[in-house]
Formats: sequence, C-alpha cells, structure tokens
Amino acid sequence: TNSGGDSDGINAEGVIDAIGGSIVLNGTGGTTDGEGIITDSLQIGSVNTTDITLIGTAAAAGGGDEDGVQLATTIVTASGNLSITGVAGDTGEAVELDASTLNVTGSITIDGTGDAASGVDFNTGTSITAGGNVTVTGRTATGAWAIDFLDTFTLNASTGVTIVGDKISLVGTATTIEGGGPLVIESEGPTFNASLTTEG
Repeated sequence: TNSGGDSDGINAEGVIDAIGGSIVLNGTGGTTDGEGIITDSLQIGSVNTTDITLIGTAAAAGGGDEDGVQLATTIVTASGNLSITGVAGDTGEAVELDASTLNVTGSITIDGTGDAASGVDFNTGTSITAGGNVTVTGRTATGAWAIDFLDTFTLNASTGVTIVGDKISLVGTATTIEGGGPLVIESEGPTFNASLTTEG
C-alpha cells in the first residue's frame, strides 16, 4: 500500500504463489496519483493456492487514468474462490482486464466502482472460467457504462453467471457468455439508467 505521492499501490510482474494457502493483495494509489493494483505478465496463484483476493483503490485525487485493479497479460489460478474489488479515480476503470486469464475451481466475484469511466471493463483476449458462479457488479458516477465488455472475450461459469449494473454494454465482436446454469442480468437500482445493449 502506497503512503503518498503519485506511485502505484502494487505494481507487479513475475510470479506470486501460495502453496496450500491463500493470497491477498491490497493496494492503494498515492495521495495525488497512481493505480491501486497494476500487473503485467504476472502469474497469481496456482492449483495449489486456495482463495485469492485482490483489492485495489486508485488515487482519489488523481487527474488521469488511474485504475483500481488493472490486470494485463496476467494469469490467475486457484483451487478455491477469486474476489476482485476495485475503486477508480477520475477516468480510470475500477476493474480492467486486458488479455488476462482467470481460472478457478470455485466462484469468481468482481466488483468495480468507477468515477468518470467504467466500473468493470473486459478487453480483448480475456478469458474467465469458474467451476462455480461468476458474479460481475459494476457502477459508475458519470461514465458511459457501469460494465463494458469489449471485443473478443469469453466468460464460462459452470453453475451460473450474474451481471449487475445500471448501464451495461455486452457488445463485442466475439463476446461469449456460457455455462451450465442461468444467465441473470439485473439493475443495481430500481431501473436501468440507460439502454441495455446486448447486440454485437
């Protein structure tokens, strides 16, 4: 966790693993700038890892694209559950996945709170696979979308997928959502604040 300045809370590449235990990464950007958690070509966990928790809070006073949790070309693996929670600053995404792979035996929960950008943003090459449920919740103060699925993206949950947000875009050139259970799309508030877009 960053105590000040404009640095990232956690900026990592390489391997972070736990044998027979869990992994918790909690990063907070600096007081004036910085991402909460940012990774590049990182391996988090393995089949020997139980649960994984990622919590990232971007700099609240930042004036640019500060993401809460940004995983780029990152592989996350666990025999238990995965939880990702992000809070963004200014035009940053709260949770952004770029060409990353999430693969767990249990369930996956992703929760993002954006300011002027998406709460949850899934980009090209991202793949999410869970033996249990996948629940994605996004919200944004003034951004175009609470949840934005972009380009080639795959989400597979064995027992069901739940997507919660007031402004949701599921558009993509090859977006695939599948699994052995129900697909539930719902508004976090009493009504959707914008058109629900599912074509693509």
